[in-house]
Amino acid sequence: MTSHQNVRHIRDCYGRVYRIGETDHELLVPSGTGRGWMLWTAWAAMLGAGTLQYGFALTALPLHGARATFAVLAAWTVCQAAAVPVVRRLRASDRRPAPGTAVLLGGACCAGALAIAATAAQSAHPGAGAALLVGYGVLGGTGAGLVYASCAATAARWYPERAPSAVAFVTGGYAYGAVLPLLLLLALGLHASAVAPVLGATGGLCLLAALVGGALLRDPPEHWWPTGIDPRQWTLDRHLNRSLRHNRPPLWEIGDGPGARPGAGSRAWQLLYAATALTSAALLFDLGRLAADFAVRPTTVTLWACAAFAAGSGVGRSAVGALAERFGRGPVLATALFLAALAQPGLTGGGPVATACCAAVAGCGTGGCYPVLVGLLRGFYGRHGGQRAFALLYTAKAVGGATGCALAAFTPRTDGTVIALAVLLTASFAVHRVRRPSSLPRLLPFAGAAVSREGHS
Repeated sequence: MTSHQNVRHIRDCYGRVYRIGETDHELLVPSGTGRGWMLWTAWAAMLGAGTLQYGFALTALPLHGARATFAVLAAWTVCQAAAVPVVRRLRASDRRPAPGTAVLLGGACCAGALAIAATAAQSAHPGAGAALLVGYGVLGGTGAGLVYASCAATAARWYPERAPSAVAFVTGGYAYGAVLPLLLLLALGLHASAVAPVLGATGGLCLLAALVGGALLRDPPEHWWPTGIDPRQWTLDRHLNRSLRHNRPPLWEIGDGPGARPGAGSRAWQLLYAATALTSAALLFDLGRLAADFAVRPTTVTLWACAAFAAGSGVGRSAVGALAERFGRGPVLATALFLAALAQPGLTGGGPVATACCAAVAGCGTGGCYPVLVGLLRGFYGRHGGQRAFALLYTAKAVGGATGCALAAFTPRTDGTVIALAVLLTASFAVHRVRRPSSLPRLLPFAGAAVSREGHS
């Protein structure tokens, strides 16, 4: 058990508060497991939820209608992105739900959505498309948003000294979860009749992961900091905290007061919001195009392209995130988006190997965007302000994702590829132009904005 006599709160040179004196093993009594269990549990819960986005090609196969396919994907994206700030708001409230509760509810919604998709795959009823739109798009998107927001926030809380890397690892599972069902479909012969069993099995695994996550996931106390690392040295020592060599630490914390809106109205915020919307548009365009290609031509080449895109997104989150911490978040993110732009023509005009490679690069660049944004926003607005800022910024995925699906549905293939290339180049340039907000008034232009007590007031 935790000895409360050893628990104390200290401040660093910027005034931020840290709770020290408790180990992760003490906090996770009676299991006695370490915080690594929380990370892997969150990762496992993400596996099932991410199948609905990156494994969307499975659902597209029996639809036989490109525009119906994109409508379902657009609805899923909007609902998933909209759920993230709602979860963040609930977690910041006095009656915040336990992360395991949100993961259990979200995982159950995802499993239900996959069951609906499996039923629709076996049905020739005209209403199957509407059932997918509501069940898969709305129910599944909302459930995936609950799982995504809860698992990412829990990972960041247990690893405050390297939150971007923890979030990158956990959200990587969001993409990896789609690879196994796609390969399983390949083993069953790429027939539409095999889609329902694969979706059913995936839904069962998703529900199992949700049950495990619901039982095990929990948050550490507010402001908790791991033992063995002096937070005051971590804030200043570039040899101890290597990310400080190319990433400046936050100078203050933005609170959760009624008027606090981290970065709203600032040029940096506007550029990041635009870059996130543009990146999401390109990501969903690529994902929708690959799913539509697979639905029209269910071949080994198109399936491997879908799997490579999902795997690239998973690897990219950890790889791009690690490079960003070492060489600078802004430059690395801009470079990743630039490379994803260069890969766009290869998604449509290359051979089998070239198409798979370009799909992996495109997935790596666009998927790696999100964990880097976590670190970038924490460097601007602090730990708590960064979490709130990321939840608000994530709504740009709804705008960009719906636009990307519409672009894939209504533009010719070549024109859409050129537009996606231009969109990613614009996003890369926008990130390149982002500069750290230099003054507190610029961060908080709205009346009633508040700085948390742990920061400078």
